[in-house]
Amino acid sequence: MSFKVMSVILLALLTANEFVVASPLRSLEDTTLANSAAIGRRSLARSEFRVAKAESAGFSVFRQQAVAFREVRQNKVAPHTIPLYTEYTGSPSGRYIDLLVDREFRDNNSAINNLKDASHVAPIKIGDQSFLGLLDTGSADTWVLSNEFKCSSNPECNSLRAKGYKQSSTFKLMPEIKLDASYATFERLQGIFGKETVTLGGVTANVTIGIAQKGGWQGSVPGTIGMAFPGDTRAFDKDFNVDTATMLKNTPYDPVFTSMYKQGLVDPYFSVALNRQNEGPGALALGGLPATPIRYEDKFTSAKFEYLIFEDGSYGRAGNTNKEYSLYMIKPQGFSVAGRELKESVDAIVDTGSPITYVPEDVATAFNKAWTPAASRDQMSGQWSINCDAVPPPFAFIINGTKLFMSPEDMAVKGGVNNLPRVRAGKCLSTVQASGLLAAGVHIIGSPFLKSFVAVFDVGAAEMRFAKRIR
Repeated sequence: MSFKVMSVILLALLTANEFVVASPLRSLEDTTLANSAAIGRRSLARSEFRVAKAESAGFSVFRQQAVAFREVRQNKVAPHTIPLYTEYTGSPSGRYIDLLVDREFRDNNSAINNLKDASHVAPIKIGDQSFLGLLDTGSADTWVLSNEFKCSSNPECNSLRAKGYKQSSTFKLMPEIKLDASYATFERLQGIFGKETVTLGGVTANVTIGIAQKGGWQGSVPGTIGMAFPGDTRAFDKDFNVDTATMLKNTPYDPVFTSMYKQGLVDPYFSVALNRQNEGPGALALGGLPATPIRYEDKFTSAKFEYLIFEDGSYGRAGNTNKEYSLYMIKPQGFSVAGRELKESVDAIVDTGSPITYVPEDVATAFNKAWTPAASRDQMSGQWSINCDAVPPPFAFIINGTKLFMSPEDMAVKGGVNNLPRVRAGKCLSTVQASGLLAAGVHIIGSPFLKSFVAVFDVGAAEMRFAKRIR
């Protein structure tokens, strides 16, 4: 993901010799956590920063199952389906992976720091103009570059101005809020918000969108289609001084999909079918399941959404407590690796924008050592790499008692191609990697795993459902 700041996990800020974790409920200026939770990087270089560290600093942190506002309905084919195309470009989901790998492998020339991936893009109409936007279930804002966008990261992104948005007669400025999205790569997009007529998959609604006017952007398409919850939006009061320490004091609004179902235009769920490069377009289905040619089994495995709650007694939107969930987080009960069950319950975010699936260190080690021949840590990237003709072991997430197996075709990619992390010549990159110390115990079910399933994001029933793809 660019680093999308996740309000369901602790924000980790890393310095040269130590890292500091700040609550999503208050800034570094008004917290003592910086002093109480500063820990030497070397001592934790191979471990994960757990929620317990926040608790030891005086925070109450607990989990709660999300609340449904409607019953699960019988799965049906959606009346609105959007094709998903493959585009080699940087995305918010792709860049936030910087926070999931150990810092010792990151520097200005690091392969990880320059990570891009084959992202999935969908056509969207904003006002009277048509665009391609990066589909991202790991962020909430739908935004587009202005046709007067001023790029600060590299000269190439100025060329995107030609693809940018020119304000139409239907655009209504929202002067009370501003767009300010900061990323772990120290890129930052700033701009405005407004109400605009948006059409996605034949569904037209008047919604809030962001217009990026300046900043850094590495993508080759001019915007994103965020599908997450209001709690993850990047709107701030116009007078609020936003920096990387306070960026979680956002002003939530209803993003595009939330607006559509609240207006009664679609049922409150959508599904995603991600295709491989040689298979043609995948599908985003609003209010149901994708139609043919996407095929899948009748059996669905479900998992309830969960959220983390942080309470520090000083700041919060609801009784000094953040009770919102912002991303699609579920709780797998474990993993199956090479026929062996690893019963390790974890928090995991379902993210179409992540090109890698991230799991606990012990799970990643067990999986990658079970390749034939075994994988090894690549000296260039610090990631697990394998011989490109190696045979992978069976790998599954255990969700609600069911083993959901990932297809072997999606377990490896060629490193260094299209800006994926570089690995040694003749080697390939494993798509199952270990979450780094900054993952805060929250892992990622990324696009390599999701290509094996139709994934249903049922907001109304507060659950995920997965059905095995038939190819």
